[in-house]
Amino acid sequence: MTGWHRLAQRFAATREPANVNAHQNGGVGSIGLIRLKGLMRAAANESGLYFAFPKFLKAGHRSLHIPWSQIRVVSDKTFLGTRVVHLQAGEPKIARIYLRGGVADAVVDHLRG
Repeated sequence: MTGWHRLAQRFAATREPANVNAHQNGGVGSIGLIRLKGLMRAAANESGLYFAFPKFLKAGHRSLHIPWSQIRVVSDKTFLGTRVVHLQAGEPKIARIYLRGGVADAVVDHLRG
C-alpha cells in the first residue's frame, strides 16, 4: 500500500548517511497512502533523499536512498506555517511521498536550489 517495497527494489540504501540521526525521527510524512507519523526517519543530502525506520521496525523495510534525478515536486504548499510537499519518486512513478517541516524545506531547497 505504501510503495515502500517497490521503492526498495530500485532504491535500496547501502549505508545510512551521517546526517540522519535520532533527532530526525518523527512525523515527517507518508509514502503512498500510509502515514508514517513518528516512525520514519528522513534526510536530504547532496546525493538524494534517504528514508529509514528505527531498528525495531526495520524487518521488511529496507532503508531507501532515492537520487535527486528520480524525485519530482508535484506540489509545494504551506499549511499553518509548515511546508508540506508532495513528491513523485521514480520515472515512471513508483510512489507518492508527502513530507512536512524541515525535511520538506531541505528537499525543495535542493531541488529548486
